[in-house]
Amino acid sequence: MDNSNAKHWDNDHFLHPWEGMATLGKNDRTFIEGASGIHVVNEKGERLIDGPGGMWCTQIGYGREEMAEAMAEQARNLAYFSPFNNSNLTAARFAREIAKRAPGDLNNVFFYHRRFHCG
Repeated sequence: MDNSNAKHWDNDHFLHPWEGMATLGKNDRTFIEGASGIHVVNEKGERLIDGPGGMWCTQIGYGREEMAEAMAEQARNLAYFSPFNNSNLTAARFAREIAKRAPGDLNNVFFYHRRFHCG
């Protein structure tokens, strides 16, 4: 696929978080094209440390085969099911593991589509 127009597509169609409508389409953004471990690679081929961990979502690093396999296995088995009046083994097991590692009496976990909260 020809990606030479990607910056135009980004400016014309992608509303980024915290972007004001007055500056929509006027930002020159760095394009990240790949990642491995704690590093990302930009469109110029420069290798940079991803300090905030993908805005706090990739603290374990990029390219982790064990994470990719766990995600693929879960997607094959049960990608998602509403937690309103239901549960599943993976969610219950994961909640228990997080609670075991949380400090003090923080032993309840609330999952939602971006990350989790302990309380």
